[in-house]
Amino acid sequence: MVFTQLNMPSYDFVQAKEEYRAFCAGSPPGLYVFQQPWWLDAVAGPENWGVCLYKQGEQISGAWCFHFKRYGKKLRIFNPPFTQFTGIWLRYPENQKYEKRLAYEKEATGALLAQLEQLPLISFSQAFSPDYTNWQPLYWKGFQQTTRYSFRLRSISDPAAVEAAFGHAKRKNIKRALSEELEVGFDLPARDFYDNHAMTLAKQGAVISYPFQRFQRMYQAAYAHAGGRTVYAKDGEGNLHAALFIIWNETCAFDLISTIDPDYRNSGASTLLVRDMIRYLSDKTAAFDFEGSMIEGVANSFSQFGTAQIPYSHISKTYDRKALLLSKVRNHLDGLRDKRSASERNVTQCTKTPPPRC
Repeated sequence: MVFTQLNMPSYDFVQAKEEYRAFCAGSPPGLYVFQQPWWLDAVAGPENWGVCLYKQGEQISGAWCFHFKRYGKKLRIFNPPFTQFTGIWLRYPENQKYEKRLAYEKEATGALLAQLEQLPLISFSQAFSPDYTNWQPLYWKGFQQTTRYSFRLRSISDPAAVEAAFGHAKRKNIKRALSEELEVGFDLPARDFYDNHAMTLAKQGAVISYPFQRFQRMYQAAYAHAGGRTVYAKDGEGNLHAALFIIWNETCAFDLISTIDPDYRNSGASTLLVRDMIRYLSDKTAAFDFEGSMIEGVANSFSQFGTAQIPYSHISKTYDRKALLLSKVRNHLDGLRDKRSASERNVTQCTKTPPPRC
């Protein structure tokens, strides 16, 4: 276990993690799927994440999940793959006055940070949920912040009302998809979804950026916890036009991965799939988030679903500049090796896959 190997002086990170697992089993309100232990196990690995707890008596009133990578005897904290944010979650007292809320946030954040900074850190770089709006206590401790945006349907309990707010272009896409009589199905196997994503990227001259084993862990964990599904659209000849991998819990759903065949980009399939997933999820979660984006064209597309622009914070701090530089060099070299290996795997897969999927 990393924390025991690092010989932490006082805070028991191992015990905190066990308490957090038990706490999350009770489905506390306001936690996102990205902050769930099963998700962190899948994307980071059980040994590569931790949590700090803010407790009032025996009650957990705050938690700060974090993913890390070890470099020698020090750690870098950053977002795990396919995880829009983690950061601090707080449970607020009922009917709390505003000035007391600010004092509560300062106290809780300070207590959590005191635990986190017992770790031998190189750097910290993490996105926080949109619900965490007061990062000022971290500013006072030398952290920096950048605002990012996602696009979210705040409520999907009434799918008809959601669809009525779609822009003209999105309604036109759905009409086109329906006229082509595309068949919508659920539960595309992990291997088929991944291979299709690799193939569609290859058609655009790109290489898939994640290994199948990682996607398989995410897929299996989501299905095991009733927190995710794939949905896809095929035409009458069996051509897969588009597929989505959606994850969720009671708080919000996230359109995590989309694969769209460029040969059928104008069929309207991806918009149809979003509509059908909103209908499916309307009694399972409160909101639907499109996972960004800061890319102008993507942001324009997501805004046409009648979404609200949701700001959230990316917060960072450097503790050891020399170690950070060395770790980035190592990451770059590892990335070049992984990219070369992925390219070789995808060439092999594509030469073995029959038309029209490759």
